[in-house]
Amino acid sequence: MDFHYTFPAIDEQVLSNGIRTVWLPDFRHQVLTVTLQIPSGRFFDSAGFEGTAELTAGLMLKGPSSLTSEEFAEKLEHAGATLFADVKEEYTIIGVRILFREADTIVPLFWEMVTEPSLDAKEFNRLKKEMLTGLQAEFADPSILANRHFNAALFGYQHPAGRNRSMETVKRITLAQVTEFYTKVIGPVNCCLVVAGACTIEDMKNRWEHLFENWHKSSDKDSKQNHTVSVLTENRIRIIDKPEYSQATVILGHQGIPELHKNRIPLAIANYILGGGNFSSRLMARIRTETGKTYGINSQLNSLKHFGTFTIETSTQTGQLGDVIRSIVDVYTTFIHSGPTEEEIKKAKQFVLGNMAFELEGLNNVVEKLLWLRFYGRENSYIENFSSLINPIDANLISQVLQSDFAFSHFVIVAVGRETEITAQLKEFGSPKYFKPRDNPFRK
Repeated sequence: MDFHYTFPAIDEQVLSNGIRTVWLPDFRHQVLTVTLQIPSGRFFDSAGFEGTAELTAGLMLKGPSSLTSEEFAEKLEHAGATLFADVKEEYTIIGVRILFREADTIVPLFWEMVTEPSLDAKEFNRLKKEMLTGLQAEFADPSILANRHFNAALFGYQHPAGRNRSMETVKRITLAQVTEFYTKVIGPVNCCLVVAGACTIEDMKNRWEHLFENWHKSSDKDSKQNHTVSVLTENRIRIIDKPEYSQATVILGHQGIPELHKNRIPLAIANYILGGGNFSSRLMARIRTETGKTYGINSQLNSLKHFGTFTIETSTQTGQLGDVIRSIVDVYTTFIHSGPTEEEIKKAKQFVLGNMAFELEGLNNVVEKLLWLRFYGRENSYIENFSSLINPIDANLISQVLQSDFAFSHFVIVAVGRETEITAQLKEFGSPKYFKPRDNPFRK
């Protein structure tokens, strides 16, 4: 199986202030995208003030200190410019898309927004209210509740992945704390900036390199976070009571591996076979097709820089929850000990290579991939030679890495549903802890 991709010609350098710039010409459309990746995200929130990074990014988008938010929005609208932001666990993306003819007006304005944001009190209060309203809706989503409690049970309060924003943490956040977060955490060092669009490299650099290099600001992104994940020596079980639900949502899983782990790709292929491959997966075949106890079930291997998680999630009729969990554990255990077939691996490889090709369609996707590569310190050749990483993987290798990195006998199990009906079923797997939807996941 072959996968062919060559990144367009780019120019890349680290400016004197520490920003890595990537200049990418693309003349297919008369547009320009400027995307800044800041190496700090939700994990950099102070304990008890989760939501600070998201409020900071949202407030930055309201404009620079030289304009009111209304004036800034009007200038963007007049130019047909679109701002975007995405706050991840480990980094934050902030960017703008514009017609190229408006670039000389909007790019400096965007950069002023990044380097001298107004951080306006009125806009802060509005954003905070919007976040609290959104959190209210999350209490009605069993998947969000289950994931929140899964992370709390697996990682604990001392780990940044264990803590989630809540009504209480967001209410505590003040404008002064957002300002302090921006001042202390956000700065040019180790940022990555991709400028892509209808312009030559030389022209791009002549227009904007001096602008980007003029951001001089110190920051302390190394918050000495704890990335230790304790080994599961018994099942950790949680029940979140939702008496109005006729179904139960369950997440079962354990710790995973970091993105740069040598076995990341073989385990990604294994995950596709187990539960990531939709109707072709073993979990779907057993629990939906054979027994009809769910409409859908999936597994995810989520890898970050220092650690990862593996989860299996599904919903089923309340009275069938215990049977479904037993079936999940059985499929998981059988797969770990028997490994995949060569035919399963062939299909998984085809999907992985095809999905990579899909993820590189369009300029915006190419920009995202470049930022992803730089964040993990990888060269472009990682993707350009992706076939050479995939093709050698066989059943023997996957069986070995399953045994070395995936043979867990204990799990975190979180179920959201009618406590009165699912408690007896969950007690078969251990001693549950009980919560209401609005309870603090870390209460004693």
